[in-house]
Amino acid sequence: MLAVFPEAANEPSIFGIQVGRIYFSARCLFRACRKPAAICIRPIDRIGRPAHRDLLVCDAHSEQLIQRARSKQLDVSIR
Repeated sequence: MLAVFPEAANEPSIFGIQVGRIYFSARCLFRACRKPAAICIRPIDRIGRPAHRDLLVCDAHSEQLIQRARSKQLDVSIR
């Protein structure tokens, strides 16, 4: 089946992330981590819609994900 716009540029779907605190109990997304999640990281697309599901992580892993997003030149907004 042919693509609708075969000459369209192949752009990444994630444009930035939103970082915010959560106020409910959840476990960190990382499998080996047993700390409670305190931060919600939400990947967003070019017009500000959530691109994927929210990532609920602890403070230590949130710093790693924010540094990874900054190294990829993604927009980081802290709510």
